[in-house]
Amino acid sequence: MNGPLDPAEIDRLSSLGEPTAWSNGQAAPPKPVQIRLKTLAEFCQEYVALAYAVEPVVRASSLYTLTARTGHGKTAFLVAATLAIATGRPDILGLEVTQGRVAFLTFENPDDVRMRFMIAAYALNIDLEPEDGTGDVPAGIVADTKGLTPQRARLARFSAWIASVEADLAKLQSGRDNLVVQIDRALCARAGVAEDVSAGAKSILDRIRAGVEWSLSGVVTPGAIDRAAEVAAAAQQIAVAEKALADINAEIAGTEALLATLSARKPRFAAAAVREAAQGLYADYLTTQDNLREIMTQIGALDAALRCPRPGRLVAVLPDLAGSSGLDELPVAAVKSEIDAAAKVWAAFARALAQDPRAPADMLDFPPHDPKAKDDLVYDRLHPIERRIVDLEFAKKGN
Repeated sequence: MNGPLDPAEIDRLSSLGEPTAWSNGQAAPPKPVQIRLKTLAEFCQEYVALAYAVEPVVRASSLYTLTARTGHGKTAFLVAATLAIATGRPDILGLEVTQGRVAFLTFENPDDVRMRFMIAAYALNIDLEPEDGTGDVPAGIVADTKGLTPQRARLARFSAWIASVEADLAKLQSGRDNLVVQIDRALCARAGVAEDVSAGAKSILDRIRAGVEWSLSGVVTPGAIDRAAEVAAAAQQIAVAEKALADINAEIAGTEALLATLSARKPRFAAAAVREAAQGLYADYLTTQDNLREIMTQIGALDAALRCPRPGRLVAVLPDLAGSSGLDELPVAAVKSEIDAAAKVWAAFARALAQDPRAPADMLDFPPHDPKAKDDLVYDRLHPIERRIVDLEFAKKGN
C-alpha cells in the first residue's frame, strides 16, 4: 500500500493493538502521555506519618549527605548516631532514636574511626563484643528490674537467664539419673532370665546323665516363664531408654556449654554496671579540667595585669582517664586571648580599688571559657604533649 492511510484504516489498526510502524515504513507517532491531576484532598490523603531513626533529625528510609570542614564533628556525630541507634539509647544524642542495625562503612581512615568507636564505647559504657546469641536474654526470662539503671537491669536479666539455665540443667541431670536407674532394673531382669536358662539347661543335663525321662515343660517353671515375658517387654523399654539417654546426654552437654558461656560473660555485664555507676566520675573529671583551665587563666591574667607575666604558656598535664586524646596524658592549656580578656577584668578591678577601697569583689566577672578558643602557635612553641597530639592527628590524615 502506497500513500497515506485514510482515518478509517487507522482506527481499524488501532483496535488491533499499538502499532510499531506504519505500513509506509514510517515510525508510529508516540502515544500521548496522559497526565492526571490530583485534587488537594487526594494529595493530602496520601500522607504517611513520618518515621525517624533519630527524631527529629534523621528520617528513616532516607538518604542524607553530611558535609562540614575537617575537624568539625562529622565522624563524631556518625559514631554517636551509630551507637545510639544500635543500642536504642536516647541519652547518647539527647534525642529519641529507633533501635535497629547499623552498617558503618569507612574507607578513608579506618584507624581513626576504630579509635573513635573504642573511645566512645568506653565512655558510653557500650559492649562492642560481637553478639553470639548469649547477650540477648530470651523473652520468657523474667527478672525484677524495677528502679534499676539500664546496665543493672541488663545484669539482672542476664543473671535470671543463668538461673533458668541452671534449673533446666538440674532437671535434665535428675531425669538422666532416674533413667539410668530404670535401665539398670531392666538389665537386671534380663540377667535373671539368663540365670533361669542356665539352671534349666543344667537340670536337663543332670536328668540325661541319670537316664531319667524329662521334658522341657517340666524344666521351665512358671516363674521363669513370667520373667521371660517381663524381659521380652523390657527389651523394647531398654532400647527406648538407651536412645533417650543418648539424647538427654547430648542436651545436657549443650546446656552445660551454654551455661559455661553465660557464666564467662557475666563478669563483663557486671563490669558494665560498675562503669555505669562511675559515669559521674568522668563528668566530674571533665569539670575539674574546666575548673583548672579557668583558674590558670585567671591567675595568668592576674600576673599580666600586675605587669609580672609568667614566661611561656600555662599548660598543665593530666592523665587522660577518659581516653579523649588517644594518649596517656592530656594537656590543659590557658588560651592567651582568654588570659588577655581576664586581665582586663583584673585591671578594671584595680582601677576601681584605686578610686574606692571598698569596691566589691563581684566586679571580677570573668568571661566564660570558649571551647573553640585556641592559641595560634607554631609547632615549636607547643607543649610536648600538644606536639604528640598534633603528630597523631597528622598521622591519621596521612593514612
